[in-house]
Amino acid sequence: MTNSKIATSTTPTSNGKCMIDKIGDSGGLFDLLVRPMFQQGHEGELCSWLKEFSLIRTTLGCQQPECQGKTLAWNTARVIDRYTWVCPTCSKKQSIREGSFFMGVKGDFRTCLQLILAWCQDIPTDIAANNFEIKEHVIKKVYERCSQVAEFYVNSHPEDFKLGGSGCVVLVDEFPSGYMTDITPDVTTTRKRNNNSQPIICIAEASHLPPRMWLHIIKALPEPPKMKIINNNNIINNHINNISSNNNNSIINNNNNNNTIINNNNNNIDPQQQKSGMIEEAIKQIVNQVLPGSYIVANSRARCCNYEALQDLKQYRVFSVEHLQKFDTPDTHKLLNNLATIWQTGLGVCEEIQESTRGAAKQIITNHLWRQRYGSIPSVAFQNMLNHIVECYRFT
Repeated sequence: MTNSKIATSTTPTSNGKCMIDKIGDSGGLFDLLVRPMFQQGHEGELCSWLKEFSLIRTTLGCQQPECQGKTLAWNTARVIDRYTWVCPTCSKKQSIREGSFFMGVKGDFRTCLQLILAWCQDIPTDIAANNFEIKEHVIKKVYERCSQVAEFYVNSHPEDFKLGGSGCVVLVDEFPSGYMTDITPDVTTTRKRNNNSQPIICIAEASHLPPRMWLHIIKALPEPPKMKIINNNNIINNHINNISSNNNNSIINNNNNNNTIINNNNNNIDPQQQKSGMIEEAIKQIVNQVLPGSYIVANSRARCCNYEALQDLKQYRVFSVEHLQKFDTPDTHKLLNNLATIWQTGLGVCEEIQESTRGAAKQIITNHLWRQRYGSIPSVAFQNMLNHIVECYRFT
């Protein structure tokens, strides 16, 4: 069976180049409309289609002050795009890529469109470079632009990434402290971890195959034990009387300011005040992403989103993995096997984040979120990306 990600033959043609034309989108927009315009002599047709789709400008005004924004003329030219904008007054030329997704990319429109499709199919840059006979820096530039569009769209349309709803089962776990790494140990043993790694909250809607997910890197740090500073003048004697009977719970330190620092191990602090910033951040993500009425399955091992921390979320019904395991068939581990299947994709993304720099981590997440929502069906992924490029690069 042909790999759905890489539908490109690696068999060299007579001129030694690989058959880039074999990349396709399973009968979608690229196959039916775009690829036929790649033939020699159809450059004008391709440019007209790019204008109709709003991928390049349909009109442009001259930027010279003396021309006062006069509309430029569309002329043929000996440039890579075969056309250019020319001012009828001052004859100054401007690229037809002005202000578009393609501006600054060193490749013709045919190459750019093929690489957009390759990004949608998650073809690695090195494989694309080897199979498509395109320089890797060109591929990276187009991929970078696609990632920026994906990030823009994910941030602009949060409603498209809500999970769950009435009666839907939603799993919540944390990488690497929860169950995700335990249930698939073979995946993580060979991966190299980044020392700058941070916990990742992972939310998955179990009703979809592959499951729809939301991933978020926890930025907050665990809070240190809360310390109280009180004046000794009025109550020092009371605390001295309690030292012998409760010296494990209170630490009194008389400093130069005659103050006492007492650590009560949070025994007398409201439970809500004990929640660390990590837990608060995780709960905020859950409330933002999971629709009310969902059945949430959490566990007791995760630090920031464990079963106990979610008990106050009355808009959901919360269950624990540990409790559900009691109903599992003996010796089959059916529940854990199902969890392993659900988390398989998310675990791979989390491991990739651990190996990346902090700056690249967010991009990895938004790329995954975009592909799972808009790129999972090959025949529409390319068209979805073009629509989102148009929204991201609106011409004014």
